[in-house]
Amino acid sequence: MLSVLGNWTIATLLAFPIGFCMLHLIADRLNYKIRYLSSYIVAGLVFLTVYAQIFSLFSKVSALSFFLLIPIALISLVFQAKKIPEAFRARKKPIPEWVLLVFGILLFAYASSRGYMAYDTSLYHAQAIRWIEEYGVVKGLALFHFRLGYNSAAFALSALFSFSWTGMQPMHCMAGYFLLLLFSPVIRLYEIIVRKQLRLSDFIRIGIFYYITLVLFEVVAPASDFFATGIVFFLVYRYVTLLEEEEESFVPYALLSVLALYAITLKFSAGLMVLLVIKPLVTLIREKKRGTTVFFILLGLTVLLPTLIRGYLISGWPLYPSTMLGFLHPDWQIPAELAARDAAEIRFWGQRIPELGNYNATFREWFPFWFKSESLPNKGFLILDAAGILMSFSVFPFLSFGKKSAETDRKKRRKRQSILLLCTTLSASFFLWFTAAPLVRYGYAFVILPGLCAAGFLYTFLTEEFFPVNASPVSEERTKEESSHPKKNALPGKILTVSILVVFTAFLLYKGVMIGKDFVAFLKYPFYITAMPYEEYPTESYTIGNQTFYKPVSGDQTGYEKFPAGPYEFYYSLRGNSLKDGFTISP
Repeated sequence: MLSVLGNWTIATLLAFPIGFCMLHLIADRLNYKIRYLSSYIVAGLVFLTVYAQIFSLFSKVSALSFFLLIPIALISLVFQAKKIPEAFRARKKPIPEWVLLVFGILLFAYASSRGYMAYDTSLYHAQAIRWIEEYGVVKGLALFHFRLGYNSAAFALSALFSFSWTGMQPMHCMAGYFLLLLFSPVIRLYEIIVRKQLRLSDFIRIGIFYYITLVLFEVVAPASDFFATGIVFFLVYRYVTLLEEEEESFVPYALLSVLALYAITLKFSAGLMVLLVIKPLVTLIREKKRGTTVFFILLGLTVLLPTLIRGYLISGWPLYPSTMLGFLHPDWQIPAELAARDAAEIRFWGQRIPELGNYNATFREWFPFWFKSESLPNKGFLILDAAGILMSFSVFPFLSFGKKSAETDRKKRRKRQSILLLCTTLSASFFLWFTAAPLVRYGYAFVILPGLCAAGFLYTFLTEEFFPVNASPVSEERTKEESSHPKKNALPGKILTVSILVVFTAFLLYKGVMIGKDFVAFLKYPFYITAMPYEEYPTESYTIGNQTFYKPVSGDQTGYEKFPAGPYEFYYSLRGNSLKDGFTISP
């Protein structure tokens, strides 16, 4: 546990000054003021991830890659020495929030030091990270084990902060760090009591809290799902809070569009989140900011391209297992038919086809079995998603494109159109997840958020237009515009709000109790200094040329220590005398 706290401290000391410098280089030039401290850490993590990927193209991600970051962080710190203290003074948190934040850090460090290691970590996560630590990018690596072709930027970031080069136990706690970024929104749930009214952001916070309760004791594994889902939740929450604060500048929305591209590099299933770029793009085009538009496009490509290049070198396909962008057909490229078979297997697992035992099952056959197999809360969210998606494409467009009237109404209309864009984006992402591989852990964000976002949209519309919760008494000095509207009844809005709060409170208490049970169950684990190591499985060795490889004695899991290891004996060819030369399909 203490090693996790140390790891996160190092990550923060690197990410914060670098992210601070990056954002201010952009925001100051565009006359925008950054509002949130967490934005600096996220920007820093984006830089560190892109840096680790670019470094891996030329060398292994090890001691040198880490020590080169220190002067970059120091230069950033010196360059922004005056602004950093000002940023902290301008964003003072009340003492109760700091207490809760410290509690959250300790809780998340505790959970990241022990828990349930994902099956896929011993199958390929650990090996993928070690390949980056030992060699960087290896051509045709997916030929050795096709799951190593599931190229995620999360693995490069994990390699950067594993510190395996120290000779100590390799660390794997960055997934927990990404989850910790979501704790601040959860803390602010107390604002509901102060406001006595719900906002759309409160619905998103509830979704974040539910997600945390699901995976808190699973983030000990460096699975790419946790990284990508955490960024999607952060992105949606920040987008909604900007709308609620009536942010008019295009800058934060453009930066969130870049963050959407970053989410894609973590997991390709987040691809349709890039639809949120429509909002800042419309503003940039309307205001004819061609230079700024080109800048953000180049910034987005800088984030995205290293992942595509790595994917091409690893498998021959930039978006493996998709074969959409195949070109040149190098000698290390996985055959298209094998890539298609791999994609089909992922889909089958998502549809629970292996459990059903019928690989020719139609939608009418697998869907009822799949839905029945889900937990009761997941079923509830899926039903809510269906209703929310239906409203997003039928009812919400009519609510968002109303008649133009007073300035306040125009602001409401623009805000609703932006929320409609978010609901549509989440609905499209849900469809992508559902058709590609509907395993809930692959897309928690797209199972939790579409329904909650739609419910929040509907709630805010009703309370704004028909029965406002905090309705003030009608004064005799009303303006003509105010008097032209009939007096609104606040009672239905208060009943609706109280009803939702009762459900939310009961849900929060239930999930809190479940977290408590897991917390107590893991007290006996002896990981208070170091963290839980990778799981290891019995292996046997075999030799090809002068290279030794490992495969499991039984099953398909190996772990981290035996390297290089795969679930089956390698049957293609080496490209040269060294593993750095890679693998090829040529004889």
